[in-house]
Amino acid sequence: IKDLPDNVTVKYKGTVSPQEMPNIYKNYHFLFLPSTGENFGHAILESFMNSSPVIISNKTPWKHLKEKNIGWDLPLDNQRLFSSTIDECVELSSEQYNTMANNAYEYAKKVSENPFVKQNYISLFTK
Repeated sequence: IKDLPDNVTVKYKGTVSPQEMPNIYKNYHFLFLPSTGENFGHAILESFMNSSPVIISNKTPWKHLKEKNIGWDLPLDNQRLFSSTIDECVELSSEQYNTMANNAYEYAKKVSENPFVKQNYISLFTK
């Protein structure tokens, strides 16, 4: 964080309670989560549910995000691509960002209303 240019602002939040998360999403534009692996990535879905596009690694089940216009899933070994993606985010117009945020919300709605996903959760928690 200390090596970022002056035009990039980062506020590391540390541990945040789940109850605080909706308010945090309201104050930021993207979830940045270059994780080394997720079996599902609930924080990613939560971000979409809060109309927040994501910049994540390709080590999650969430794929082809740029094509869906809801974020990016990038290889961890390509720091330049992460950097250029952040630059791309900075250059988005309000209209482009708002479209992306709306797409993220609609995508989360589609995923969460999928009967197959619901049934899998019911099965998971009733065994």
